[in-house]
Amino acid sequence: MRELEFLPDWYPQIRRRKRMAILQGYMVLVMVGGLGLWTLLVERNLSAATASVSAVDDQLTHAQRQVKKLDEAIARQGQLRQAAAAMHGLGGYVEATRIISNALAEVMPPDMGLLDLALQTEETFPSGGGGLAAARALQEQQTDRSLRVKLTGVVPTDVDLATFLAKLGNLKFIEQVAMTFSRDRIDGGHLMREFEVTFSVSLGGAPSN
Repeated sequence: MRELEFLPDWYPQIRRRKRMAILQGYMVLVMVGGLGLWTLLVERNLSAATASVSAVDDQLTHAQRQVKKLDEAIARQGQLRQAAAAMHGLGGYVEATRIISNALAEVMPPDMGLLDLALQTEETFPSGGGGLAAARALQEQQTDRSLRVKLTGVVPTDVDLATFLAKLGNLKFIEQVAMTFSRDRIDGGHLMREFEVTFSVSLGGAPSN
């Protein structure tokens, strides 16, 4: 028995197109949902990356502060070392000056006049051969520091000058005594002998009185 079809021909096509439209709608919804999920994941990863970068920046800033504090501490340490070395050198300088003043007061003739007294610190660095071992040995040696003295004065006669130079040269801590010049000088109508003498005193080995 033959079945009769009462539906028009265009009706199945409409139903097929409707199912395709519904399927496409679901696919669009799935794509939109996936895109939204992917966007959320990207935002979450971006937030995590931003937080990580911020943490690294904080650590870097903290490290820079620590380095700055370390540099300041090293600079202060260097300044303290320089100050200590200066104080050490100044102590020897002051002591040597006191010794020289006391010694000159003892050896100067009664009629001798002191016109000028100049003091200058001199440093002599140790010398050695080449090579690493020699360089290390030089670093361990101390610099020889001395006080160079230039004295200008007047005495009545050459005998007084000779006596002063002899007494000055006999002092144990006085070294390299040398007279620069000796000439006549008229002072207040009196003929006197003007002279200049130089000598050195070791800042490391000067005895104390």
